[in-house]
Amino acid sequence: IRADTAGAGVDVVLNSLSDEFITKSFEVLSDTGRFLEIGKRGIWTAEQAAAARPRGAYHPYDLADFLLEPGGIHSLLQEIVDDIAAGRAAPLPLRAFPADDIRHAFRYMMQARHIGKVVLVHRPAAAHVRDDGAYLVTGGLGGLGVAVATWLAVQGARHITLTGRSAPSAEAAAAIAALTTSGVDVRVVRADVTDRAGVAQMIAEATQQVPLRGVFHAAGVLDDGAIGQQTWSRFERVLAPKVVGAQLLDEATRTLDLDHFVLFSSAAALFGSPGQANYAAANSALDALARRRRSHGLPALSINWGAWAEAGMAARLDDREQQRMASRGVGMLDSATALDALGHLLEHTRPQIAVMAIDWPKLLSRIEGAPPALFAERAAPATERRDVDLPAPGSFVDALA
Repeated sequence: IRADTAGAGVDVVLNSLSDEFITKSFEVLSDTGRFLEIGKRGIWTAEQAAAARPRGAYHPYDLADFLLEPGGIHSLLQEIVDDIAAGRAAPLPLRAFPADDIRHAFRYMMQARHIGKVVLVHRPAAAHVRDDGAYLVTGGLGGLGVAVATWLAVQGARHITLTGRSAPSAEAAAAIAALTTSGVDVRVVRADVTDRAGVAQMIAEATQQVPLRGVFHAAGVLDDGAIGQQTWSRFERVLAPKVVGAQLLDEATRTLDLDHFVLFSSAAALFGSPGQANYAAANSALDALARRRRSHGLPALSINWGAWAEAGMAARLDDREQQRMASRGVGMLDSATALDALGHLLEHTRPQIAVMAIDWPKLLSRIEGAPPALFAERAAPATERRDVDLPAPGSFVDALA
């Protein structure tokens, strides 16, 4: 600090530390600086402070005394709020944790990895679906997007914007017309979610009448091929609508008071999927984005969906492909079950949850050798599963095993 200030030091030290820290802080105080002491242990006497900085000022004080003054703290806090609103002051850097994840917040603070503040965010319980808010569904002109829009309307949404690059199919157009007839304000926006201007257009269209309350990012494409046949251009084609689109939506809505930011990921991100390395990577990125948003105190949920029977990409599989999936223990979700699960997940606090139809005995029977760690609890006998959360006797190594 002395070097950076050409030997002058700082004008003010606000101290809450003790012991040798006090000495070091006095060393960086300018000759006429002020040392404000709010600590409670190892406080210096006036004589000690005068010996260190004869021309300086030393002020030990107790914030509790100030807090007892009527209106004092209120007026100062209001002044800070006004300064931030006017751009005269900026908040410190911070790392936010949801209040229900307080354990990780304290662990992060104890590791002294932070710059600025560690903040607990007390978000009110998110409204399920509001009739006075707008909802944006990307990939909204496909079967899955229309299914989500219909579900939102049933839940009470009255302002829904559906986006996509192509015109809606005849089936989608009929569903949209039915929603409009039922009194829902449905807006169709032909725009590209990978284009910043297109995303701005989507949000502007969605928020013409009411604030945006929810984003459901269901856009996606496939370009299947074995690893040896994959090229970067094929990866880009699959990554663009999911990853770039999600990033642009994240950036464009960070200052909005959203209840929900839902990313439609895939079970491929958890299990892998033959011929779909690019698709698995794209969905893994969605999962990571959801966790990053939640670490910043923003709403986010990434759902690793299994195959939907009546909508989405898997609905286009032929009977042979569906039978092949079933033989591996992987079933198809009917839309009613999937949408019912969606309603429950909107009330969850986890940033990532998987929903899929799995025949566990059949799936595990096809695994040679020890099952992957991801399936370990399911693979354990029922008697072991009941005891899985109980502390194990013996050493730490036994408990870890």
